[in-house]
Amino acid sequence: MDTEEQESTIPPAQESSPGKAAESGEDGVPAVPGAALPTPDEATGESQALAGGDQEEDTADLAQVTADGGEPPENNPPADASSERKWGPWIIGGVILAAIVLVVLLFANGTFGGSQEATPTAVAAVQPYIQITQPTQGAMVDTSQAVLVIGMGGGLFEGNVVVQARDAAGNVLAEQPTTIEAPDAGTGGEGLWDVLLSINVQPGTPGQIVAFSPSPVDDTNMAEAMVEVTFGEPVQPYIQIDQPTEGSLLDIASPVTVSGTGGALFEGNVVVQAQDAAGNVLAELPTTIQSPTAGTGGEGPWEVQFSIPVEPGSSGQILAFSFSPQDGSVMASAQVNVTYGQPEEPEVRASLEDHLWLLVSLGGQPVIPGTQITADFNTGQVAGISGCNNYTAPYEMNDANLTMGEAATTRMACAEPQGVMEQETQYLSLLGSVASYRIEGRQMTLLDAGGQAVLVYEAAVTGLVNSQAATPLPAGAIATVTLADVSRADAPAVTIAEQVISNPEAFPFPFTVIYNLEDIDPRFTYAIGVRITDSTGVLVFINTFSYPVITRDNPSTVEVLVEPVQ
Repeated sequence: MDTEEQESTIPPAQESSPGKAAESGEDGVPAVPGAALPTPDEATGESQALAGGDQEEDTADLAQVTADGGEPPENNPPADASSERKWGPWIIGGVILAAIVLVVLLFANGTFGGSQEATPTAVAAVQPYIQITQPTQGAMVDTSQAVLVIGMGGGLFEGNVVVQARDAAGNVLAEQPTTIEAPDAGTGGEGLWDVLLSINVQPGTPGQIVAFSPSPVDDTNMAEAMVEVTFGEPVQPYIQIDQPTEGSLLDIASPVTVSGTGGALFEGNVVVQAQDAAGNVLAELPTTIQSPTAGTGGEGPWEVQFSIPVEPGSSGQILAFSFSPQDGSVMASAQVNVTYGQPEEPEVRASLEDHLWLLVSLGGQPVIPGTQITADFNTGQVAGISGCNNYTAPYEMNDANLTMGEAATTRMACAEPQGVMEQETQYLSLLGSVASYRIEGRQMTLLDAGGQAVLVYEAAVTGLVNSQAATPLPAGAIATVTLADVSRADAPAVTIAEQVISNPEAFPFPFTVIYNLEDIDPRFTYAIGVRITDSTGVLVFINTFSYPVITRDNPSTVEVLVEPVQ
């Protein structure tokens, strides 16, 4: 639409010129002749009505132009002020419409309002749980001071945790509430917790540490945890060997058992060794303490069996120890000294000084019957009976070499048996010629410098049988004197040798029991016993005391007292 067409549409009544401005209203509305001017309110109403009418006309014109295939006017300045009023409402309405659409879109996206759903990146809710990390299962708890209990949890109401110490029957010994240490603990978050419990209980008492979180809805627990413990003071690391004992003689013909106790050892470990005297390891075997709490510092027994390859009779030690996990040092140990195996017993060789010797021949001739010659060697001095008198003489011994000094005797003279004094003189002379000795079988022989046997003896126990009772010996009595091995208290005595004396006339009477040297063991105990019967075999006298002889520094000459049998 061009300018001419616009001008043709303006009604004549609305045409004006600058010279006629006075005839128009202040708003450019033409004045009507003969009409009263409207009030401000009425003018405002009319202006709004006119504006509305213009808007309707403009809309109709725009629609007609568009329908005719034309284009709406662009960049055409309004011919007057009414043109500005014509487009203003459209602009305002568009702005309002855009704001409404924006608000609708924001609500659709959940930007406003409190009912929007969680975004896909939201964290899922934590399932309620509680864990106890200290003390561990089976631990030995030191109750001499407050016990620290540590754990973790999550998904708990307000993060609440209750920790209890209970005995084996479930009785509460101590209780302490706490909360999870986490910024979101009150809204189901996860975190750590810890408490200190003062537990008053007898050391060694078994029990539990329990942690739980009560439900806010009912009297159940949302979550709980428990560890079995033993309440007691801490045990210092130790190892003890109970078997074998110090100085034991071990039988190594079969596996050797070593046992003991220990406590507070790393994982309950014990290493047992058999060592020789130089510390060389002969056998080694690891083991552990036999206790359900061995792995957590508990106490208990241990035992091993091993074969020990070593020469019988060797000395050494049994060692038990446990290593520290921190630096590998020995945290506890024990040791006993032992001897491995019974050494092969050497042939028992009788010593010159261990026995009383009874002479059986001199110069190759037997002793005169009814006479007795003896020799008792003791620490450099020999003494005995020379047939009639008592004698003594010094001697020196070096291995098998033996030399005798001049003998001294009593000054008695004996007429019987015949030749007894000559025999005594010969005996004392031969003693002075001795240069060595030997012991073979049951005899001891003294030799001269040429190696010739000059005196031959047998080992014997001699003495007197006597009685303090007034009861005389019956006629035809028989006395039996026995030498017996009485080493075993729980077993009958074993007879080594005996002498039977027929018809002893009266108390006291002498006895001589000759025995075989090979039957005597220096480690055993021997004793003399006497039984006297009448001619019919009825026991009438017996000794009631023990009379040890020969070994263990006991004499070889004794007086045995007998008592009547009632």
